[in-house]
Amino acid sequence: MKKSLIFMLALSFVLCSVFLGMGIVSAEEVNVTITNTTTLTVTNPSITCGDVEAGATDHACTSGDIIINVTGSNVNVTVTTTVSNVVPFKTGLKLETVVADTNHYDFVCTLADSICSYTAQTGLTPTLTTPAGLVAGFISATITYTATETPPA
Repeated sequence: MKKSLIFMLALSFVLCSVFLGMGIVSAEEVNVTITNTTTLTVTNPSITCGDVEAGATDHACTSGDIIINVTGSNVNVTVTTTVSNVVPFKTGLKLETVVADTNHYDFVCTLADSICSYTAQTGLTPTLTTPAGLVAGFISATITYTATETPPA
């Protein structure tokens, strides 16, 4: 019985040494989904044009310049502005002389430590052109700023 016990212990020691020496390897798959954390900041996003006469051309709005900036991403970003279908805003509202509806601003990624830096769009002065004969009264519309991400080229 002692011999059997000694034999079993010796065999166990040898087998453990062999398996440990072989370095048993187990390969397991690792997955991750990386998401972008793009932050869109619009300074003075609400546009106020004050009192405007019908037939005015490029009336300076009173809310001040708009600044559009993007941070925290690792891709190129395009910001598109859309204006609700309300006269005179749909075709008469301009940001820095360009009609605001369906206008876009491209933010090209300059990679710095795995995060992109971008140049802000500044000095976007809103103006409003109104058609002659527009009925007097308060009119409002909505301007929407939408960020779309695209991989760097």
